[in-house]
Amino acid sequence: MTTQNEDVLRLADEIRRDPLRFERYRVGAGAPLFHADPSKEKLLRAGNQWGKTRAGAREMLWIMTGEHPWREVKKPPVRGRIVTYSWAQSVEVQRRINEILPSWMVGGTGYDFNDQRGYVGAKIKLKKEFGGSMVEIMTAGQDSIAHGAAALDFVWIDEPPPRNLYSELLARLLVKKGTLYITMTPIGRPVDWLIDEIEEGRLSDHRFDLTPENCPHLGPEQIAGIEHKYLPHERPQRMHGHWFGESSDRFFEGFSQLSVTEDMPKGRVKIALGIDHGEGIGKEAALLMLYVDGEFPKIWVIDEYRNTKRTDPDEDAAGI
Repeated sequence: MTTQNEDVLRLADEIRRDPLRFERYRVGAGAPLFHADPSKEKLLRAGNQWGKTRAGAREMLWIMTGEHPWREVKKPPVRGRIVTYSWAQSVEVQRRINEILPSWMVGGTGYDFNDQRGYVGAKIKLKKEFGGSMVEIMTAGQDSIAHGAAALDFVWIDEPPPRNLYSELLARLLVKKGTLYITMTPIGRPVDWLIDEIEEGRLSDHRFDLTPENCPHLGPEQIAGIEHKYLPHERPQRMHGHWFGESSDRFFEGFSQLSVTEDMPKGRVKIALGIDHGEGIGKEAALLMLYVDGEFPKIWVIDEYRNTKRTDPDEDAAGI
């Protein structure tokens, strides 16, 4: 007869030894909708800290082991690919995988994990008794030749890829009729083409808010603290996974009509020119600023330039 404390300690030891077996019980309210979706192409978009990378990692490992708690998957062994936007990000993704993949399931010394560099050879292979599946880790910056010449069963893309790379990866899945899924926060990269894929019925879309129900690893106070750190126009994307940021009020919360003045700064100032190379007419912008460094820095925006017609670099330079 064991005591309740002994049962708790035994369960905690089992979770430490085999976290993947218990991963289905750690998900938030929305995650099963994504995991259970049998679509050949699907997307998970949510705010920062939601747990997207962990969701991608467990989806991948359930596919590799052939033991998926919410849908039928191919019998292993299967071959897959993870695509991240940079090597630094790939190591972060590999850390999430390592958190839930028991080392005793990994196929030998040639696939060891290093916390600074990730898995040896940027590959993970499971032992035969656990399916014998393999996945390779690559980046979006590698050329199309590197991404070609492979027949894959699945592809996991972490953050939005370039449109041409997405097409190339889909081609890698044709022979084996494989699946592709993306985990992302839609900020900092072009996403219009992904919206087109969804509207045309080719990509299944799952969006989740950053809430305690969806993120059991975060409490209400933590979520409120995260939200407070973002600028108002970023919050729809960074908190809720919306396609575009927007603000019904000021771009900067500290800006008001009191910030507008005809007075020029007195004393010694520095001069800066900020340029944003946008896409399309009226999207190229430049600001001329004066600023003062120090404990209480100040910035004055004293002039701006925006193109009003299609321009080339020489025309923009002349306008500035």
